[in-house]
Amino acid sequence: MMMNYLVKKYKDFCKSEFGQYGFKCYRNYHYRVINDVFQSFYLHRSVSGMDCTVEFLIAPLCREEPIKKDTCGIYHLKTFEGDFSWFPYDRNSEKSMDSCVLDMVKYMNKYLMPFFERGNCCKSAYDVIADFLRKAFALFETHEHSETMLLTHIDPCIPLKNGDYVKCYEHYRAWESDWLTDYETDMAVSGSDSEYDAEHKKKIEKELAQLREMIMRISGRDMDFISNFIENNEIRNLQNLGLN
Repeated sequence: MMMNYLVKKYKDFCKSEFGQYGFKCYRNYHYRVINDVFQSFYLHRSVSGMDCTVEFLIAPLCREEPIKKDTCGIYHLKTFEGDFSWFPYDRNSEKSMDSCVLDMVKYMNKYLMPFFERGNCCKSAYDVIADFLRKAFALFETHEHSETMLLTHIDPCIPLKNGDYVKCYEHYRAWESDWLTDYETDMAVSGSDSEYDAEHKKKIEKELAQLREMIMRISGRDMDFISNFIENNEIRNLQNLGLN
């Protein structure tokens, strides 16, 4: 099939261009662990079969949400240049698909690999991700609230691993506020009569309880808990990736 041609061409280029950086391939995902962070990128093809993009992620290896081989982010390549469009191609033309893949690889070499190299550990990743997100928020015309939005868009486990407990606390409090807002909005709109609403309410209450425990542990500087939390998450995520 012609669509398989695009994927094969993309994977061949990724192997030759980015294999040297230690990225492993899993389906349409590529990932690596470097120092104390997980990095990945993913070939995302549109349902229409007329365009595609590459999405990417830098996450702390100690992330609470499980990291797997198919874990990736939602931001994509052209965002680096202030553009949210994807890479078009003609699915019936090998020449068009060759050109599409070459364009993506060009962007990856110019922007994504340097981005990964600058954010190759938690110490540097926070500022690297924050700088990228500020530019992305500006494109959405939300730059006036960008510093507040950073608190809910950067994983609090990054400052936690860095020992920046003040910043980590701020992130968890922002997450708590977001969950509370969602909870109050959902209850106001739908009530709690249906089985779905009851389950949804239970899920949010569980999430809030977990967040509040983290907030308590961090504000109290419970170092035994924090050390175990980081170590256990890193071990689990490495196991998920088949690296431990």
